Amino acid sequence: MLSLVTVLLMYSLAHFLSHLHRNQTDLVLDVGANCGQFALELFNAGFTGQVISFEPLSSAHVALVKAAQDNPQWEVAPRCALGASTGTAIINIAGNSFSSSLRPMLERHLAAAPESAYVGTETTPVETLADVIARRFPEGARRFALKIDTQGFEGEVLDGLGADVEQCVAVLLEMPLDSLYGGAAGLPTLFARLVNCDFRCVGLSPGHKNPWTGDAIEVDGLFVRDVSAGQPPFPLLASVPPDLSGEALAAELAAAKAELAAFKASTSWRITAPLRRVANLVR
Repeated sequence: MLSLVTVLLMYSLAHFLSHLHRNQTDLVLDVGANCGQFALELFNAGFTGQVISFEPLSSAHVALVKAAQDNPQWEVAPRCALGASTGTAIINIAGNSFSSSLRPMLERHLAAAPESAYVGTETTPVETLADVIARRFPEGARRFALKIDTQGFEGEVLDGLGADVEQCVAVLLEMPLDSLYGGAAGLPTLFARLVNCDFRCVGLSPGHKNPWTGDAIEVDGLFVRDVSAGQPPFPLLASVPPDLSGEALAAELAAAKAELAAFKASTSWRITAPLRRVANLVR
């Protein structure tokens, strides 16, 4: 049996979607999409809005376009990396594809995942999110959520967002607990930066671990900005927001029950892997 704290601290797609619904957001920018794994999970979880995916690796981009071709709600941007400024960059190609990065891979990463060793390089265009949003939405940016999985380039992606951060209602990103890529921002830096931009952390989920030591080397963090006027934030671990009662309270409880049901039924490796580890510990 999982403890309440464990359940509440592990983000789920249902949790992510609930914040999009509360903030009336139907656009997700999927940065570092690889072959489209996250967007596929998002649509399978019931998301009916629009996803725009970005991927710099040419082989992964081909697979991403193929994955999205039959879904009118899924748009794939021209191949590019997203960073703090426009230009070109050399991306290192990892043997497992999804560990590819614009940064050098450090020994700690290789020790934890030898199959991720770099096998080549290629050149990729680099854009900023601010420029992409301005071109895609010339009438002005609308509310959006941001998912970042860029293997050490998370800080640069946020740098390139500029003033459009005001339209971002949620950020889901990987945060390293150990030095995995040279020059990459770690969890304390990324956490503080998002808090300084008026986001609050509402979920942490265990990510990859070192298979030899069992030490966590990264976590997924979900940060949200409450844009609904007059609704003060409440702590994640509070069982009931203090300003809810009556029908509002009943609706919140129903949403929580649905979220927990979706959590228990999830087949995502991000959810099932930590659940299996916890189950083995309590047997």
